[in-house]
Amino acid sequence: MINYRLWMARLAAGTFACALAMSSAPVGTIAAQAATAAATQTASTQQTAASTADASASANAAAQTASSAQAAAAAAASSTDADAALTGSDSADVEGEKIYDLQAEVNAVNAQIAATEAAAGQSTEGLPSAPVCNVIYNFGGGRYYAVGPAMAMSMMRKNDDGSYYIDPTTHYYALSADAMKGFFAALQDMFPPKGASSKGFKATSGRIIKTVDPKIQHDGYIDVDKEMDYLTKAIMLQKQEVHKPSTTKGGGTYIEVDMKTQMLYYYENGRQKIKTSIVTGNTSRNMGTPEGVYTILKKMTDTNLVGPDYVSHVNYWMPIVGNSIGIHDATWRSKFGDSIYKTAGSHGCINVPLSVMEKLYPMVARGTTVVVFN
Repeated sequence: MINYRLWMARLAAGTFACALAMSSAPVGTIAAQAATAAATQTASTQQTAASTADASASANAAAQTASSAQAAAAAAASSTDADAALTGSDSADVEGEKIYDLQAEVNAVNAQIAATEAAAGQSTEGLPSAPVCNVIYNFGGGRYYAVGPAMAMSMMRKNDDGSYYIDPTTHYYALSADAMKGFFAALQDMFPPKGASSKGFKATSGRIIKTVDPKIQHDGYIDVDKEMDYLTKAIMLQKQEVHKPSTTKGGGTYIEVDMKTQMLYYYENGRQKIKTSIVTGNTSRNMGTPEGVYTILKKMTDTNLVGPDYVSHVNYWMPIVGNSIGIHDATWRSKFGDSIYKTAGSHGCINVPLSVMEKLYPMVARGTTVVVFN
């Protein structure tokens, strides 16, 4: 599991400070979450704690430095000076403030790239330049976010020694899929979808569950797959343009457990990824699975579930109520769904076919919402 908060601490402390200094005020979140996944996954807890204070100071200073230039660029993007904003012209003014100099940012980022390579013991000769890109995301209502050279470089792949990976075919930098996913996850947090049904949670079956907060299901989430494809091309082709992101319909990321139909669904950014029959708690023995809205508390593999009269080995375990009720495979079952739960159900857990758990487990993050209803 990628630790995006750890990315923020390391980046703000200097891993790629240029990204903070050159982008908009919220970059303390975005750049950090979009940078150096491989390096941060191996960082120790002690290193993280030691860098937190410096990280906060760096992020705050960067936000102050960035605010005027990036705000001007965003404002210009919606005005008659949009062309000047996109090209980074140093002659265009927006309400008395100059548009930031795109080439100056490229030069600063190139210097940081050279410093990174030198620190890794690599040659600084013949390094490719950072992409001269300026993609301004338009979220409507005067809300913008610009992806410039610094942000683009914060999403590039790196080698184990910390140096930048150079694609042997293109002889240029290559974007990291993990870093881009982190970027869009944080961008979505900054610009959440507006509005939701006030009637209640709409189950996959079409029923409205009035006891469940409908905010779980927002329309308008960023379509990450489409936007990753777009942004990759825009950065590599060094585009300078205003872009309205593609969005999904139907809600957020959650697991839906419909005990009436004995079905489980997993939705990611509004898209159904998993659909399967299940077996829930045995209602004839008063062991029915409790209704409610929960979260995945932790994830474990190859473990034993122990109760008063049983010990059951499971390959995948995702508890939602303490460590007693959760979602897991049940290799001892040959059938799932229908009315099995009424007389031969579980001790309260949600039993899922192994073949499905093998797919579901790596998709679901700790903290994912789980909606259980009857």
